[in-house]
Amino acid sequence: MRAASTPLDLSALAWPQDRLGEALEMLTRHQGFGPVPGTVRGTLSGPPPAPQPEVLEDWIAGAAEHLRLEIEPEAVTHARVHEALRTIDACIIPLPGADGPRFLAVLGRRKLRLLAPSRSPRTVSRDDLARALQHDIEAPRLDELQDLVRSCGLSHSRQKRAARALVDSHLAETPVGVWWHLRPSPQTPLWRLARTDGLVRKIGVMVGAYLAQHLLWILAWFLIARTALQGRPDSGWFMAWCLVLLTLVPLRAVVTWTEGLLAAGFGGLLKQRLLDAALRLPIEDTRRQGIGQFLGRVLESEAVESLALSGGILGLLSLIEIVVAGVVLAMGAAAWAQVGCLLIWTGLSVWAAWSYLRSRRAWSSGRVALTNDSVERMVGHKTRLVQEAPERRHEEEDQALSRYLESSRLMDRSASWVLAGVPRGWIVLGLLGLVPTFMSGTASPEGLAISLGGVLLALQAFEKFAAGAWHLAGAAAAWEQIAPMYHAGAARSHAAPLTRVEPARPDARRDERRSATVLQADDVVYRHRPGAEPILRGSKVRIVEGDRWLLEGPSGSGKSTFAALLAGLRRPDSGLILSRGLDLPSLGPVEWRRRVALSPQFHENYVFTETLAFNLLMGRGWPPRREDLEEAESVCRELGLGPLLQKMPSGLFQMVGESGWQLSHGELSRLFIARALLQNADLVVLDESLGAMDPESQRRGLACVTRRANSLLLIAQM
Repeated sequence: MRAASTPLDLSALAWPQDRLGEALEMLTRHQGFGPVPGTVRGTLSGPPPAPQPEVLEDWIAGAAEHLRLEIEPEAVTHARVHEALRTIDACIIPLPGADGPRFLAVLGRRKLRLLAPSRSPRTVSRDDLARALQHDIEAPRLDELQDLVRSCGLSHSRQKRAARALVDSHLAETPVGVWWHLRPSPQTPLWRLARTDGLVRKIGVMVGAYLAQHLLWILAWFLIARTALQGRPDSGWFMAWCLVLLTLVPLRAVVTWTEGLLAAGFGGLLKQRLLDAALRLPIEDTRRQGIGQFLGRVLESEAVESLALSGGILGLLSLIEIVVAGVVLAMGAAAWAQVGCLLIWTGLSVWAAWSYLRSRRAWSSGRVALTNDSVERMVGHKTRLVQEAPERRHEEEDQALSRYLESSRLMDRSASWVLAGVPRGWIVLGLLGLVPTFMSGTASPEGLAISLGGVLLALQAFEKFAAGAWHLAGAAAAWEQIAPMYHAGAARSHAAPLTRVEPARPDARRDERRSATVLQADDVVYRHRPGAEPILRGSKVRIVEGDRWLLEGPSGSGKSTFAALLAGLRRPDSGLILSRGLDLPSLGPVEWRRRVALSPQFHENYVFTETLAFNLLMGRGWPPRREDLEEAESVCRELGLGPLLQKMPSGLFQMVGESGWQLSHGELSRLFIARALLQNADLVVLDESLGAMDPESQRRGLACVTRRANSLLLIAQM
């Protein structure tokens, strides 16, 4: 029985709390995530002594962001220990102790390795590690249950199995702890992500299998040609030829399997990067571009994923085949003539592919523009009916369609040269290179057979080259449309510093709290675009702990822009904005938004199609703890959402959003306020959040935010 044996001693393999930063750096290097630009090895210190669980979680999240990693906490129960260990890639596992928590640095995949403080990895079995992690929980209960099963009169072996079954059943939902899984950030360069996920190794396997497949094809041709040219059948050569053909089957299966794995792997990495970049787009960029432009980019991203992967694989395989065909032609009857023809035709094929790429770019730009124009016209159809003359309603549409038709004709003409002209033209040129040698009568039958085989191999290579060029040209043209969004995430992300200042304690003396400057802005200047007139000039404010500010102004006066600057969503052109004495580059965007919580205007806020609890607790840990849910419900009831919770069959876990429970404008406004309050930030900024409520709801909402917010900036329209 597992519990009866001596468990693995984890004390020598665990890291003390003050060296947790060193453990994270070692995990990063051993897992192949690579060094982080802008960081120095060994400079990541540990968390503060004896931190609270939420402080420790925040520190680990900040350390992971500093190392360009993503962290995913998982609450592991006794029943899920084995399953969790099977899915580990890189993980930090906390161990309770009398002198403070200690931590295991675990690497997974094919086998489990523990990175010890001695810097020597130790390989352990999953069963041994699971037994060690469960031992402290199982030991007290196991002794009690063993006495119980002994009294049942079971045999010794059945006593062990019965005790184990009872322990697993009784402790199934007992929490073991929160494990932190680490993975590289989507902003990591694609080649590094591919290497970490093992995709580079898969490319090597595919290329090696494909090259071996072609070498065996050549050997099969050689064997059958030798038998045919001898003029008599030979059972030995025939059996060898059959064995070679049978060997091709598993090689072909390996190539096909690795192609699928590469397509799925690179497609997943591309989707992760694009989704992350879409969430990091600057606000001004999203406002300047319409729905149609974003729809066009989504369509182009699908094209990049499908066309680039298939075209890249076909292009790589065609290059291998062209090289193999060149070697075969060099061994044939017209060696130099046919090899020269192969080089010339390869150059012409590249030129044809480049011409097609240029026409495909022009066509793709026109298609995206046409999509954007069509969507925008559909959105504003009612306005056009009122303001635009009927006889001029379709003039611009006809011109755009004419331009699109002309670019389509040019692209189709170039595509025909690539898809049909490249492989068929090679047949003519390859055979013409063999004609002088054949007419001279000096070529041997073996040499002629090898030359013909080389021509056929090159034909197969050019067919794949044409298909690959068609796919890659489409991917390259589509890439030009999504490249700004792809690079937006990398341009706006950086290795965040590990700076965290705890908010003032609620029980601190009033004079101490009043002296704590939560946020300060001095001489802030902001322009919506370079060279434009500043919408904010010389703006300043100083908010200390416990302040309640009201900012009023007419529409268009810059109130929302100022709120976005304070929340870190925009960067000022000049001036200084500090949170407890530190600016945004020093704190990093994540830590800044922990300190300043903004509830934007109603039309800029959003409800995700998820549970009400998920939408309320987006600024806190997930899955939620019991006290998180209790606080969320309390805030909702204070804001007057108690009747709504009673009507919802699932309460806080009722699905809301576009495909869920439909909320009124007033209910949505209160949800947005509750979301900001539940972040427990130093400063809560509410941008016209009370405007969509009735007077009674406004009174209750104002009383709630005044009572719960550490500091408050309320924006209202005059």
